[in-house]
Amino acid sequence: MAEFRNSMKFTLEPSVEFIGATSNEVAIKILGRGSDGLLNIQLNLRAPLATNSIPPTERQLTSVLKFFPQVGNEITYDQAHALLCYRDYARAVMDKMFKGVLWENHDFWTLAIATLVSHDERVARDVRRWQEDRFRRRRGEARIVRTRHFMDLMLIIKDILYQMDHVA
Repeated sequence: MAEFRNSMKFTLEPSVEFIGATSNEVAIKILGRGSDGLLNIQLNLRAPLATNSIPPTERQLTSVLKFFPQVGNEITYDQAHALLCYRDYARAVMDKMFKGVLWENHDFWTLAIATLVSHDERVARDVRRWQEDRFRRRRGEARIVRTRHFMDLMLIIKDILYQMDHVA
């Protein structure tokens, strides 16, 4: 697997257009290789629009900032909840998809999957429902391969891997 360096950007703007989805920016940009030979990749994470002004709990904010360091303190309870749903879904996808991935690449791919989810409101809405259903039913096992968007995400990740391998 290729070595890479990533930069992250966080935006609260609504989604508009994405390849096969909805966003006004590309979710994942492969910027090329640096002089050191490492891939430079930009992840453009999005949060859903705030539906209220309720602040996140301290626990939510700590968890969001730990995993998504580019996100500031100015998010709402609902936005924090959504971001944590994206993270949990991405982790479950990683557990099924990349069993043998090097640990130092694990967080990158989890962030990449969460970023992809954040760029398509249909997927993001389904992921939030998936997480809430898991919590409500107290399901520990993710049953991730049965979710509506699992195969689409697999294909997108495979395409990104292909592009990474072919960057000059």
